[in-house]
Amino acid sequence: MPTIHFIDGQKGGVGKSLFARCLIHYFQDNSLPYTLVDADTNSDVAEVYEGITDINFNVSDAATAMSSKKAADVDRIFSLAFEKSVIVNLPANVHEQVAYWIKDNDLLEIGKTEGIDMYKWFLCSGSYDSVSMFLESLKTFEGKLPHIFVRNLGLCPDWSNADARAELIKAKEQYKFKELQFPGLRFTERDYLEENRIPFSMALDNKNGMPVLSRQRLVKFLRCTSKAVSDVEVVSQTVPLNSEPNTRQK
Repeated sequence: MPTIHFIDGQKGGVGKSLFARCLIHYFQDNSLPYTLVDADTNSDVAEVYEGITDINFNVSDAATAMSSKKAADVDRIFSLAFEKSVIVNLPANVHEQVAYWIKDNDLLEIGKTEGIDMYKWFLCSGSYDSVSMFLESLKTFEGKLPHIFVRNLGLCPDWSNADARAELIKAKEQYKFKELQFPGLRFTERDYLEENRIPFSMALDNKNGMPVLSRQRLVKFLRCTSKAVSDVEVVSQTVPLNSEPNTRQK
């Protein structure tokens, strides 16, 4: 079933772009069709994976929507989902705009009618404000838009303080959201990928000059993330049961 995957975090520096690349890698590795919409003005993910970059969330209220010539640009995301799943890499600080678009157009209800699912992967750094933003997103959609709480272990190895928050404990009971443990990736590997602007598959190729131990760490990282995405069970039920992430060194 075609699905719209929003990758959010509401603030910069929580790992949205890296996770977006991991989700894209999962789709590619399992031969799942997708369209990338990189709504972030940096367009760093689209530079690597050739996504759509001219769709932006810039309307957050009815008055602006009435007078804006570009208010309907984001509607293309829903239209694209009729053909294949859509991965939407969101910029920071667009919570109100995304919420307005979904609610004003009754997209969650229409999605059920048209057979299009929607999920929000929410990257969290473990800080108080980051967790609070996740809780606010849950509250906004009242559990109607399924959220995946993505714990970025590279930014916060110890989540005991966050897990002790009464609001988060209550939200787990109320919304039954799924969770994903996102492993950390060393700066050396992240820096190599950023400098060369290449997808993971090319980085794993010996011809691209990534040191052997860096490649091995990247292999391990991708195996962990692929398993984590698979275990959440929201991407697709059409992945071959015997599929193995193609992360071996060439």
